Amino acid sequence: MSSWFKSFTKRLKRIFFVRKTRDLSENERDTCERYGEQVIATMLAGGFRPDFDDLRSIYRDQRSRQHARDWLTERADYQSDITDG
Repeated sequence: MSSWFKSFTKRLKRIFFVRKTRDLSENERDTCERYGEQVIATMLAGGFRPDFDDLRSIYRDQRSRQHARDWLTERADYQSDITDG
């Protein structure tokens, strides 16, 4: 397969198959990216009450927890895109 075709299909996949969350505020996105996937997933799945105010603001509100969950889905899609090469 040509390198052009691989590059083209990779761009198409990124456009159509990455489920990008749209409701996530800049503040929520910044917090999620600062702490990373493992911390956010542990907080959501494990039910751990965080000590930091920015994480607590996500944890307290059901809508923010859904946004953080959607952010994790987005990150997983990007990781899948990278590993599928």
